[in-house]
Order: sequence, then C-alpha cells, then structure tokens
Amino acid sequence: MAQRPNRAFIAAHLSDPGADSIEAFRHALAITAAADGGLVSFVTTEEDAAPEASFDRAQIPSNIELVPHQTEPDDLFEGVRGLRPALVVTATHRSSGLERLFQGSHTGRVSRQLSLPTLFLGVEDPGLLDETGKLGILRVLVPTREPEREARAIRGILELCRTLGLPQPEIVLLGVGDHAPPANEKPHGVDPFSIEWARYHALGEVAPTIAEFAVSHHADLVVMVTDGRDSLADGVRGTITERVIRASSRPVLALSNRD
Repeated sequence: MAQRPNRAFIAAHLSDPGADSIEAFRHALAITAAADGGLVSFVTTEEDAAPEASFDRAQIPSNIELVPHQTEPDDLFEGVRGLRPALVVTATHRSSGLERLFQGSHTGRVSRQLSLPTLFLGVEDPGLLDETGKLGILRVLVPTREPEREARAIRGILELCRTLGLPQPEIVLLGVGDHAPPANEKPHGVDPFSIEWARYHALGEVAPTIAEFAVSHHADLVVMVTDGRDSLADGVRGTITERVIRASSRPVLALSNRD
C-alpha cells in the first residue's frame, strides 16, 4: 500500500458496487482539494464499476491513494475505521423493504458501522459541484427533533464549511410533527446572530416531508444526526436518516450522535 498523504484532513471515498460512484469520486477529489488534504479511495475491484477507471493513474496526484477492495464489507469498514478520516464520501442507490433486509444496504452498513461523518450522494442528485467542478453549499436543511441533535448538526456543517474554505451557509431548521420547536425558537449550539437562519414547521411522514422540503426550499444539502439502528423494524424500514437518504434528491451529510 502506498504511503498515505501526510495531511491534517483526510477524506475517504467508498465505491458502492450497486451505484455509479464516479460523481462521488469527483466530489471526494474536490473536497480534498478545498481542504488541502489527502484522499484515500477504497475502490471496488469490479473493473467496469471502478470510478478511477476514467482517470489516468499516472496523472493522479500524490495526495491520493487508491485501495482496491472486494464487495464484502467487513474488511472495507475495518480499513476505513483504521484510517479515521475527517469525512467519508460515498455514492448510494435506493433499496427498501425486503430487498434491504435480505440483500443488505450499502447506505445502512456505512451509516451504522462507521459512525463517521459521511456524505451520501444519490446517483441522480444534483450534487454540490457546479459545471466547473467547484464546491458550493449555500443553503443547508437541518431537520430537528431535539436541541442536542440540532446543535450537533449546526456545529458540524459550519465546521466543515470552514475547513473547505466555503462561506457560512444559510441554516434552514425544519421540525416535523406535533412536537416540533416553535418558529421563533433560536437555533441551538451557535450564536443566533452569527449565522443566517430560519425555522419552519411541517406535518406529514418524516422522510418524504424532509425530502420535499429540501427541494421546495432549494437546499443544497440535508444534514442528519443519527444514532444508528434502534430496532428490528429499522432493519426493514431503515433508520430515519437512512429513510431520508433514500427519499431525498439532495445530498445528505450524516453525523453520528455518538461523536
């Protein structure tokens, strides 16, 4: 294995054999460049699905390491946990119900087993790159249920934007359901006068409501705080975070509540 980049910020890219990972790979490259960091790309050994197949290996910068892996997840996750990256970037495809239960879910395995900040990019998501390949995060949707999760999400996205040299995004807080915070409640975990923010309330099924709100309010990114799997039912339906990832047509940044 090549010597890993000696950088303060390390990103890890994971290719999903069930999804086209090239856009996720491009995002990982852009994030690494913006953070002046290093990238370790754990790429599938299936030749036709490998995102680096479209790149000339001789032109890959020295701060990028390509690590082939089999489709079995255990060794892959062990390698990623050992790396302890600041951010994981992965493509995801949507499966649900019994298909999830018996075939497994790349999204579910990554979010539950790694407990690392992870950017999930659906294969049809507009993504965070403009036509020139430049990163942009102008508006972020933070679904909120309780103050601690809200504070974790806000701090997490503001820290990531600082690391990437991006301006502070507008924070849109969304409570779904009868017990959502009132519209005038100030954001938690941050000086409310230091950011641009707005708070909304909506009714409906949680994941579709969040996904629809992200589109209607032109959010570039959804930030979710997750505890991982909580019950047997989550094995079929997925956690709330997993359900949002499957429903959303916007990228989702998942942050562990156990960090």
